[in-house]
Amino acid sequence: MRRLRLSTIDVPRVVKTSSLRERALPRVAMLQSTIGFDGRSRTLAFVIQILNERGIRPVLFTFSDNADIERMKANASFTIQFDVLTLGRPLFAQGHQFEQLLLPRVVHKTLEAFDVVYASDTSVYGFDPGQVVVRLVCFPIEAVPRYEDRYRRPLYRAYGAVGAAATRIAGRRFRPHGIWIANSEFTKRAMLDQYPLIAPDVHVVYPPVEIADIAAGRDRERVVLSLAGFHEDKRQLEQIELAAAIPASEFVLMGSMRSRGYFECCAKAARGLPNVTLLPDASPDVIERHLRRARVFLHSKRFEHFGMSTVEAIGHGCVPVVHDSGGQREVVPLPELRYATTADAIPVLERALDGEFDAHLQPLRDHITSYSASLFQSRMAALIDRALVEAAS
Repeated sequence: MRRLRLSTIDVPRVVKTSSLRERALPRVAMLQSTIGFDGRSRTLAFVIQILNERGIRPVLFTFSDNADIERMKANASFTIQFDVLTLGRPLFAQGHQFEQLLLPRVVHKTLEAFDVVYASDTSVYGFDPGQVVVRLVCFPIEAVPRYEDRYRRPLYRAYGAVGAAATRIAGRRFRPHGIWIANSEFTKRAMLDQYPLIAPDVHVVYPPVEIADIAAGRDRERVVLSLAGFHEDKRQLEQIELAAAIPASEFVLMGSMRSRGYFECCAKAARGLPNVTLLPDASPDVIERHLRRARVFLHSKRFEHFGMSTVEAIGHGCVPVVHDSGGQREVVPLPELRYATTADAIPVLERALDGEFDAHLQPLRDHITSYSASLFQSRMAALIDRALVEAAS
């Protein structure tokens, strides 16, 4: 990784590859407003790897700092080469919606030096129609307030209303162009509802999961494991409530520190519950150890866009129990392993802890091969190559 000044980004390189003839390779910019220890950043690392294999060293534009970028690199199981231009976040760009709307605007002139733009934020606006743009949409930014828990609070409702107005302004002259990618069928349906696209315009490429090759034996402890960033949308407080209702089992809640205030609420709620362990920002080794010992994996977010951690847990031999909504229905197609309310989750968890759903594990492991890293690489590489060829023509 190398830091750049704006004056040094336009550096043509000539290499010979199997997919492109000998010539100056297209210059690729990558936009992601925030980087970290999450599924979106892990996906970004895989795309950088695809570009590196083609001799391309992309330039990443982000509002995140070096520590966040280093965490992304540490979360990857391979070495990636890229340049990075970290931007100062404008004061009026605070918050998820505004930073994603503004990033393409902040670097708009700079992007003219690039042939291909890869954007993996939820905002799709701010790109010139003549640019070759590859958009990986995690979920349409306009639809987020309808699904995310935090927007039920008055302050967030007001923020969402202002963000919606800014989005409408950004979308006034919007015309769809470029390559469109959704991270699940659930996200694709939301995109078709939100944008002037038709189904063939949107390619579903599930995020890459490095599925563990672990024996399907059930020598597991009565442990319920959760792996999601500590944030109210992920509902760790609900999981602590479930732990109080099932005191004979251990609950281990792991995840990145997305919201320190929310984590402190979780820590307060877990006091006096000896069967609850909170592990923020756990190392990969610690995560691996708990994935190998837990019998059940719990994912509580409503309308999860996809759910890479659920796939990873199934690969490690955990029986998943997930909310009956969003992309989790694709990952866990068995209704008996899904729940609608907190109260509904208790009997499902108890049955899973008792081993009643163990017979489902092997069919689920067969099912998640659709989400393997190798399949992601082949599908994404085909779309990246299409963009590179278009840019070079």
